[in-house]
Amino acid sequence: MKTAELFGDKTKTPTSIGKAATETKEDGKCPRCKDDITLEQIKKICVSKKNKNNVEACLIKNDTFIKAALPFLNQYRKKADINTCLTKAHFISQICQETKFYDLQEGFKYTNSERMRKLFYSYFKQFGDLEKQRAEAKRLSDLSLNSKNWKTVANAIYGKTHPNGKNNTDKDDGWRYSGKGYKQITWRDNYSNIQKTAKNVFGKDVIWLDNDNPYKLINVQEDAILSALAFWKRNNISSVATEISDKAVTNVTSLVNPALAGLDERKRYFKKAVEILQVDKCKPKGEINVSNEDGTVVIVSGTDTKVEKDAFKPTEYSWIMYKTSVYKNMSLKTYYDLEKGNKLPEADYVTYLSRDTHQTSTSKGDILIHSDKRFGKYNEIPPGEYYLVPGVSGQKYKIYVIDSESKSAAAENGIDGPDGSRGGVALHHYCPRFSVGCFTFNSGKDSTPVQTLIDNLPDLPINDKKPVRFIIQERKVKESTWNNSNHGTKKWTGI
Repeated sequence: MKTAELFGDKTKTPTSIGKAATETKEDGKCPRCKDDITLEQIKKICVSKKNKNNVEACLIKNDTFIKAALPFLNQYRKKADINTCLTKAHFISQICQETKFYDLQEGFKYTNSERMRKLFYSYFKQFGDLEKQRAEAKRLSDLSLNSKNWKTVANAIYGKTHPNGKNNTDKDDGWRYSGKGYKQITWRDNYSNIQKTAKNVFGKDVIWLDNDNPYKLINVQEDAILSALAFWKRNNISSVATEISDKAVTNVTSLVNPALAGLDERKRYFKKAVEILQVDKCKPKGEINVSNEDGTVVIVSGTDTKVEKDAFKPTEYSWIMYKTSVYKNMSLKTYYDLEKGNKLPEADYVTYLSRDTHQTSTSKGDILIHSDKRFGKYNEIPPGEYYLVPGVSGQKYKIYVIDSESKSAAAENGIDGPDGSRGGVALHHYCPRFSVGCFTFNSGKDSTPVQTLIDNLPDLPINDKKPVRFIIQERKVKESTWNNSNHGTKKWTGI
């Protein structure tokens, strides 16, 4: 962590945090990192600029909301990787700008139609030339001056009339999924995604979609703050909240608000948060989950297994499932060094994958002929070191295996093997009877295990340019013969 031009001479080189050794415990851990965030701290950070009398004023007009939400913030924040003075400062400063910790429903009053047009350009650009865009902006900004019309305005710029509003099926979905909660969550897809994260990461089976459920982010304080933490976690924001610097605030803001709206104010709040939380005196060795290691390592064991019955035909088939361990914030070198010394820590997340590949026909009825090579076409890929990457537009699944960072999930030659190159090696649901080289969760039609794994791979979105390495260990198999020669000759099954 570094201190940059946010403080002092902008020409100076960033320096390390942690010079005040007297402020830390003997074990090198900052005594304040684990402390709860307090209402007093928030009210001292969420303040106005100094007036002519050098006085700041708290901008929280009603602290009833945050008082009720504060216990939940402190209960869940560590699961969102908000676990150091630095990450607390970044989070608090962003919420200061988003909602001032009390204004949980997005407002739609725009006295300046040109500002409105630029802020919501993704909506106005569909009107073509500048004159038509400005006419629509003038129409909506005039409506916005009366709060009774805010629902109408929101239904235009967030609703079915927006080019990105294809998932909004109700006429009021624009208003329903307008900015709500401490982070001002917008768009139906975002509500859906953070709802999944709340369940998979925080263990909360919330419902934030459809009917009146989105309004829980306004009316229920646990939901209001949990939605912000789920958004922070899902977007791996702590991975870029690693410095006391203008650059770090910009990087964080780009994930919170891609348009960088209110960036100068976010920087001001962050500077205040650094002061109030004494971040420059922090030395959080061992406290922060987000390290400087390059990425994530995922290990598919070849020997640590369990037996599961087939997801669709449990009385007819059983499969060997291989323990799959996720080590976050760990480089490949560190993994091998720790493994060699038998010092690997407990995995951050564990699941089980099948490696058998017994699909014999496509959904269209085309016959699949398996190669007579074990690591060949429609069979398993060789043990070794690979990468996991997110699927791209048009692909069937969310996560794929490739053998080079220079490739994408869409590359036809995603994996090079002894039987030529092939792509489309995914981690997906269903079962091994519907797999041709992929890794399955044997979960039938339920894709939840896939999303849960993705939620536990913070580097997968490539927000921080860190790779997710996928290590496949060697396994034992039994060799048999396909009953139908149209499906191939040799057939391999895990034992």
